[in-house]
Amino acid sequence: MKEILLSDLYSKYNDTIIMQSIVGSTSFGLNTETSDIDIHGVYIMPLDYRVSYKPQEQISNETNDITFWDISKYLEMLSKANPSALELLYSPQACIQYKHPKFNIIPKQLFLTKQCKDTYVKYATSQIKRASGLNKKVFSPISEIAPTVFDFCYVQRENGSVNIKEYLQLMNIDQKYCALTTITHMDNLYALYYQDPSEWKLEPKRRWGHGIVHNEYESKDIQLNSIPIGINPIAIMSFNKNAYSMQSKKYTEYWNWMKIKNNSRYEKTLENGKGYDSKNMMHTFRLLLTAKDIVLTKSVVVDRTKDREFLFKIKNGEYEYDNLIKMVDDLSNEIIYLFDNSDLPDLPPDIEPILFNILDIRN
Repeated sequence: MKEILLSDLYSKYNDTIIMQSIVGSTSFGLNTETSDIDIHGVYIMPLDYRVSYKPQEQISNETNDITFWDISKYLEMLSKANPSALELLYSPQACIQYKHPKFNIIPKQLFLTKQCKDTYVKYATSQIKRASGLNKKVFSPISEIAPTVFDFCYVQRENGSVNIKEYLQLMNIDQKYCALTTITHMDNLYALYYQDPSEWKLEPKRRWGHGIVHNEYESKDIQLNSIPIGINPIAIMSFNKNAYSMQSKKYTEYWNWMKIKNNSRYEKTLENGKGYDSKNMMHTFRLLLTAKDIVLTKSVVVDRTKDREFLFKIKNGEYEYDNLIKMVDDLSNEIIYLFDNSDLPDLPPDIEPILFNILDIRN
């Protein structure tokens, strides 16, 4: 079955939507003039479609600021106390763009369980990691020059070692006339050979030196060769492949981030100089305060207007990172205590009867 796109959902399957609401900063009461508009929703494909095909779990636009879930997927998310799913279920009335009566069949309060303690605290922790992780990107920029295999290859020389590029320059030889073989019982070490190009230029079939790498700037690994008997290596070379892979990953992550980074948030992080993404840190506290309200009010208070002043102080970088972490720890411990001593159920209801009820009514 061809993938259903968001444009298909709005045109061909528009009548399958049972819930659509503005979410994110607008629903939290934390939006500003520059805030994006995010939308979440739920759809139910017709019964004949569901019989013929496995329903597509999620339909989103390219930027994922508009996301709809199939009813089965959505109920599964609720059963796992997913914060995004719960916040959609408890959407502020002013944010709801469309809600079919069938959506009201979902028993809201029954999905408020002790599982919320784990998911909300876990989500808050992930926000802290993202908040502090940005510090490394902002204050430790990575060179535009991509790492190469050669950057992690070294040859023993005298009482130390030199990078392979320096060694080749010292020896006045080109890497494309070299060859490598493994050394038994010595991981990451290779015998390095050199073939005088005059040998194979006269007799091309006798060429065995095909290079340490195929391309110095594009190759992702060294290449090995078969060496004729009686040829001696000119050196022993090491290649730290793990370090190369890790640095390549960091390079890719950093420059992908540079392409998509939100410039205003980037500048804000530089400006406050606190070493963390203040917006992510703000959402850490929003999640924790929401979790506390769940256990105290038996409801998901999505609109955090009452906390706006405090949360915007965090967003504006008015707190030191260490102080915020102490506050997070204290609040998290309080939430865990409240949940552990609450009368909230341990687990949610079985979602299958709820799903069947919704589908039956739909037909």
